[in-house]
Amino acid sequence: MQAEGIMFLGKTRPTATTAADGTFQLLLLVMDPIGTYQREPWRITWAGEEARAFWEASQHALTPGQPLRVKASHMQAFQQRHIAPEIHARALLIELAPRSTDKPHQRQAATA
Repeated sequence: MQAEGIMFLGKTRPTATTAADGTFQLLLLVMDPIGTYQREPWRITWAGEEARAFWEASQHALTPGQPLRVKASHMQAFQQRHIAPEIHARALLIELAPRSTDKPHQRQAATA
């Protein structure tokens, strides 16, 4: 199964590492706005040369709240004791999305 949509970078700074086999890996915590006042955390791992190129070109723009267009697969829900559930997934593609000056709930109210 795959998922695709706009998510927002969380407060945790993205981490760039190298896997045991030498593959570049990027780990991001993003928030999926599932409701006006609800956010679902996703921990996304992206590996390979596309991830490296994105990191090198975009790391300066990866600040909390930055909208990202994400295409992911291998989603799994993880529940830890006393912590909200978190979705873990592998990224197939991540791109910067334009920032909006409106809050998501303001855009919905304007179109209703």
